[in-house]
Amino acid sequence: MLKAKWITRDIIEPDMPYGGPAGAKWVWAWEYCRVHAKKEFICDSAAEYAKAYFVCDNYIDLYINGQEVTLSGNSAEVTGLIKKGKNIIAVRAYQTDKPERFLSAFRGGITIKTIAGDTIEILTDSSWKQLRLSDFGQGKEIDNWQTENVGESAREERFEHLKEFSHHPSVLRRSSVFSKSFTVDKMPEKAVLRGSAYGLWQPYINGKTVNLRLMPGTMEKRKEFQEFSILDLLKSGENQIRVILGNGWYNCECFGILDAKKPCFIGEIELIYSDGSTEVIATDESWKVSPSKIYEDDLQYGERVDARIDDTVSSGNTILANIDVPLVKQDYPMMGISEHLFPERVSSDGEGIVFDFGYNFAGRAKFKFYNTVPGQKFVIRYYEFINSDGRYNLHTYSDVFYPCESDKGGRARYAVKNLDFYIAKGAECEEYEPIFTYTGLRYAIVYGLAENQKCDAEGLVINALLKDNAVLSTSCGFIEKLWDMAYKTWKGNIFSGPTDCPSREKNYWNGDMLLFAHAACWCTDNSDFLARWTEYGRKIEYGVYGWEDEEYILPWVLYEFYGETEVLENKYDTIVNLMKNRGVFRGDVLPVNPHSPYCDHLTCGKNIDKQLFSDAYYCLMLNITSKISDVIGKINDHTDFEARYNESRAAFQKRYVDNPLLCDNPASIVLALAFGLFDEEYALKLAERLDWFVRENDYKLITGFHSTRYILDVLCDYGYVSTAWKLVSQTEYPSWLYIADTGSATYTEGWEGMNIGETMLSMNHFTPGAFTSWFFEYLGGIRITKSSPGLEHVYLEPVFIDDIECYSVETNTKYGKIISSWHKNGSGFDYIVAIPKGMTATVNIGGIAKELAAEDCGETGISMLDKYPELKAMYNPDVGNTRVFYFENAR
Repeated sequence: MLKAKWITRDIIEPDMPYGGPAGAKWVWAWEYCRVHAKKEFICDSAAEYAKAYFVCDNYIDLYINGQEVTLSGNSAEVTGLIKKGKNIIAVRAYQTDKPERFLSAFRGGITIKTIAGDTIEILTDSSWKQLRLSDFGQGKEIDNWQTENVGESAREERFEHLKEFSHHPSVLRRSSVFSKSFTVDKMPEKAVLRGSAYGLWQPYINGKTVNLRLMPGTMEKRKEFQEFSILDLLKSGENQIRVILGNGWYNCECFGILDAKKPCFIGEIELIYSDGSTEVIATDESWKVSPSKIYEDDLQYGERVDARIDDTVSSGNTILANIDVPLVKQDYPMMGISEHLFPERVSSDGEGIVFDFGYNFAGRAKFKFYNTVPGQKFVIRYYEFINSDGRYNLHTYSDVFYPCESDKGGRARYAVKNLDFYIAKGAECEEYEPIFTYTGLRYAIVYGLAENQKCDAEGLVINALLKDNAVLSTSCGFIEKLWDMAYKTWKGNIFSGPTDCPSREKNYWNGDMLLFAHAACWCTDNSDFLARWTEYGRKIEYGVYGWEDEEYILPWVLYEFYGETEVLENKYDTIVNLMKNRGVFRGDVLPVNPHSPYCDHLTCGKNIDKQLFSDAYYCLMLNITSKISDVIGKINDHTDFEARYNESRAAFQKRYVDNPLLCDNPASIVLALAFGLFDEEYALKLAERLDWFVRENDYKLITGFHSTRYILDVLCDYGYVSTAWKLVSQTEYPSWLYIADTGSATYTEGWEGMNIGETMLSMNHFTPGAFTSWFFEYLGGIRITKSSPGLEHVYLEPVFIDDIECYSVETNTKYGKIISSWHKNGSGFDYIVAIPKGMTATVNIGGIAKELAAEDCGETGISMLDKYPELKAMYNPDVGNTRVFYFENAR
């Protein structure tokens, strides 16, 4: 886009009313629906007169030196509260309590005239401190937070500076429409639209939408542009392009922190004619701009739309944005609608119409309102499930620090995530689909309909349009159910990167992805999608053991599945820097004072000791990094890292052999065995103890996020297949099937599933489903870690289960499709393998390995499909490209 320029706009709306002392800035802490702010100042002499003036979009409580001040008309005389020496102003303000807006800020200060004749103004700006008084879900204020003593009971990190803005944030963030008319004298042979944004951009050509969603996404270490053909949308003569800008990830961070930077756009239309000539319509100052109908938008908080606004009339100036960054074409699938859902049930909750789409999904709901009145207001709420008392669970969407404020009666009742608000223009039929937000939902409820007024709804399942990668088929229905849950949960969380959930946070926790990496690659083709995210995407929780380890684990998993070294090369400096930060080059053999606040997060049993947890991941880091350096030709590094790994592994063994921190905690045992940290003799003893722990707990889960991912693999690796099978088929709490049996179609963050009651825990969280890689790598037998990178040579070692009559998995590779299938035959099993030409295989059955190559095999195995006709459809009918191997009575 050589001719295109980054454009933005001047302020296109008047600022919010203020009326107080000049120089005060709009401020907010953003992360909360309730904010606590503090300012200390020195008054050299007593006050002769002092006046406070503060405005906020919602409630505001003011304290001076610990005394509450009652504001009347936004002001109050406070002369008697100001003292000579140090003074403290404390403010508690609240986000909105009206559905019309979600974004609030406050502004003001105190003007003091001293008896010495001086005038002092203490005004809101970025020097004010935000007090972090509540932990996640706690909702409690520290006693006497209004006074100077708060420092004695608050951690240092609880204090942050507020953000200041010259205008109210809602004015700066305001969605706008950029437009350009152009003439097509002769129809081109090709027409291409390219564009990118700081924020999100949604293009329309001649009033027709380009069917893309949520562009450009979360790649924060490089700026990507999208490209697509628009030839079918053009016409001879006058044409128009309109681009609506929203805030997207540009103005939205962890837990719903809001920023207020003006969105910017760059784009061009290239017309390519049959004679080879080209014409370019590029962004510059000549483009027109107007406020859009969407007057507030946010990925977390939803949209506020006034359909009465005519956004086709230009009322603002397009200006150039001071941006100079290289642009890279997006080379992985874009966001789009993957499925359309229609309500399974329509009912009423007494106030609004309830649309039940049948199961949890991620995306949006599209509405049709009939016979509306101009100015009619519709509030649209979304819910994932119904509490046991019949109420729709709100707290998945509420504030994560002060959830009570989102309840009825709370001071910030409408400061909730995923709420849309629509003001009708008045028509026989109006359609509304949010374009700059999405959520996780099963239920959509529309409030504001008049009696006998009709409304229709449609669910739009939205995700990155990745290609499905694998198929699982079995006579065991609950395995298919558990796999389908993993697939749905993964699909519900691929939004320009892997989010943790589509409702409460929409965050990119690298620790969650670290654990689900194998399962994700069985679900979909992530060769480009996850490679770009791990290189350039937004992530949460750097510096945390077991989370930041994604930096080397995910690239290595992608290399194992797809055989490409690019991601290893691109991430190498980052990985080495991680090792530096962890003390490897300082000479640390094991971590010193590691930062491990979570360890085996949400454990069903006893959490892993933080030092042991960090020590295990430290060793794993050295082991995998030594392999990475070898693959990309860093020979000296490989030699160094391998030696350091052996030294650290020996130190781990010395520290934890017969140590109760290891031996008395099954989760610790799982990690130690999964990471290969002990030699065979002692590892066998640990595996035996792990088996005992599982049996003693009646085959219920006794592990957390990290160890649960590996527990089935470890049990099978050491011969405890029966124990693993009883664990995965357990239906009592806590277990995977317990979650499924509560009615959930997706994995839930908590082991209680849908029976948890009112909760902030997500109902669509892929990490508990990370174990489902076991379905392909153990039951299916396609051992990724033992195969060559990219499955050029595949290692097959299926685990046969007597309770399963038949089991088949298939996966796509660059050579073609692999199929691994077994069927019960009396007391044994028949095993069938199909591999494409160009690939070789090792089949290990009963400890006996057999080498296979498609080119060396005849077609006699095909006839064996007659014995299992249901398999015929799974195989490539062109037997010239696929060879089938048949092992009768494999076990």
